[in-house]
Amino acid sequence: MLLDTASNGNFLNKDLEDGWELVENMAKSDDNYNEDYDRSIHTSTESDDKHRRDIKALHDKINKLLQVSRG
Repeated sequence: MLLDTASNGNFLNKDLEDGWELVENMAKSDDNYNEDYDRSIHTSTESDDKHRRDIKALHDKINKLLQVSRG
């Protein structure tokens, strides 16, 4: 979901190079926070379940991207 949002649409429609560039930029942006940044997550069981579903969906999309690139 984050990758779709960051790519202004469907992440899977990106070509391989653009997809990797987006992922790398998102990973680098995480380093921009200083050590004092509160990274703790305050969630409920319901939001934990939603996050698990979102992570699984992202995992599935990445797998599809990798399959296309190997194709």
